[in-house]
Amino acid sequence: MLLLTCSCSIFPNSVRLMDVTTVAGTQSLIAFYNIDPSGAAATVTNTKINFGYEYVWHCHLLGHEENDMMRPMILGVAPRIAGAPVLSWTNTIITPRILVTWPDNSLNETGFTVQKFTTSTNTWATITTTLPNVVSFTDTAVVRRRAYSYRVIANNLVGYTATYAAPAVGYPNRSFDALPSPTSVITTP
Repeated sequence: MLLLTCSCSIFPNSVRLMDVTTVAGTQSLIAFYNIDPSGAAATVTNTKINFGYEYVWHCHLLGHEENDMMRPMILGVAPRIAGAPVLSWTNTIITPRILVTWPDNSLNETGFTVQKFTTSTNTWATITTTLPNVVSFTDTAVVRRRAYSYRVIANNLVGYTATYAAPAVGYPNRSFDALPSPTSVITTP
């Protein structure tokens, strides 16, 4: 008889070692399949990764606990939209600056992308990415008497993100991004 049970984490992101029974930084030949999705050989290191809203498929063969199988299923969920950036001008003689701060409305972001609108190309350009819970950035690439527009995108990167030497391509990971925050505009004096 086959009994299937499913449990899920109640926390926004499940960040843990890939194999909690093995020391971090080790390379297990038993626990990990050392082949990436393209079929190339890959060394897998036991490291902490973000499983997102992790669901665990737990399968028992009744009467045979030694045949217990558990497989995580990574479910990425986009974070909530960041709040509109608050912009402030710092009037220095040598380096003019705009301080960009924003409200963090999310519990599961793994970072933020800060973008500035460039009138020369008429597009949004990424000027920096931050770590989770870092909610400010100082832009020094500004000049006087010009308007600047900023927006922030909350990111949630899930999956094994290690890179490999050629020919391996690595394991797939995805960034689940929120919609951009409302735009804020400042005109420098």
